[in-house]
Amino acid sequence: MKIFDGSSEEKSDEKFLEWIQDNPEAFTLNLKSPHSATLHCGFCGHFKGFTEPVDLTQNTKVCSLDRKEIEKWASAHSIGLHECGSCNP
Repeated sequence: MKIFDGSSEEKSDEKFLEWIQDNPEAFTLNLKSPHSATLHCGFCGHFKGFTEPVDLTQNTKVCSLDRKEIEKWASAHSIGLHECGSCNP
């Protein structure tokens, strides 16, 4: 599991994009608030195709090749998990 947090890690946005490019079959949990997050596939279009600079790790991202690992992490942190309606992980 890999966590990308723009508030505490330099160049986390670049590292996150590199990680999902190298792991398109992985899962990404996008934390929207302390108790709510959206689960995406690594190839989800929500992380691609920006014409202007954007900080994708402004919201913490939790990434893993194992969906169950992310689900356990979310449960352990009392985070409600919702699936992305675009990529349907």
